[in-house]
Amino acid sequence: MRLHAYIILFNSWVVHATTCRRNLKLSPTFAARSLTKHRTAYNSGRHAVKIKQTASIHAVSRIRGGGEGNVDKVIEGSYGWLMNLGAPAALVAGAVIGSLYEFNRNDDLELERKDGKLVTAAKKFSKLLLVFAFALELLCIFVITVMGTVLISKTVSEKLAMTITPETTPISFLRDNFEFEYLTARVTFLVGLLNWLTAIALHFIIPNGIETVATRNMDKLISSILVTLIILMVSFYNTHVVVYENIGEMILRYKFLAVQNYLTVWPPRPLSLALYPCVGSILFYMYQCFFAKAQGTNFT
Repeated sequence: MRLHAYIILFNSWVVHATTCRRNLKLSPTFAARSLTKHRTAYNSGRHAVKIKQTASIHAVSRIRGGGEGNVDKVIEGSYGWLMNLGAPAALVAGAVIGSLYEFNRNDDLELERKDGKLVTAAKKFSKLLLVFAFALELLCIFVITVMGTVLISKTVSEKLAMTITPETTPISFLRDNFEFEYLTARVTFLVGLLNWLTAIALHFIIPNGIETVATRNMDKLISSILVTLIILMVSFYNTHVVVYENIGEMILRYKFLAVQNYLTVWPPRPLSLALYPCVGSILFYMYQCFFAKAQGTNFT
């Protein structure tokens, strides 16, 4: 379109210059001035078209309730919240890996013949909590990274298709447009952090048989402090949950969306079908580890 406009402009200048020189006997300077005049008129018209298009976009945004630039501000706020959550999630994931490596190196969670039922269950549960904590924090980082890319890749038409009101916040925007992804980031970070702290508390409360009375009392003190910290964190988080009433409602909503999006989706997707044997395998071996008979006594 722009090339076509320049061709028309050049042809009109040639005709105008030829007419001026033949009929009016004027110098080429007048023709150059005429070209400048035509070019100025063209640029003014193109600028007017741009202003008209921008005004139309702003008008549509105001009709949708977003106001000028409000859509971009809300998306930027949502992107910033996601990126800010990724840093602590990475720190927790690193701490979990460090704890798991330290426990395995010292054989702190290895099952022994002398272990009772409670000690055996505590060691198994502690190791399982550490693995789940790392997996959840890694999932949180992955979802945050993908969602950050999705948010900053939105086009103008996609942004205008989103419902934005003056009361819309970055968190409510994520809840209304990306609820499952938003809940994944929140739930995985929180549950992963609590799993890690619970595993550390269990590790200190498990007796190893060679510690002194003073060391045993210190371990019990550390475990009690961690349990108290977990209760305080859950209580504080429960009274500061936004969008949802409490932690229970948030987790139940997340479970419902996860089942709806991946296990009961119709028509079924290949990867969704692959989840069924995976979930079945997890449940089967969890039963074998914690509920099957003779667990903790068969070391062959």
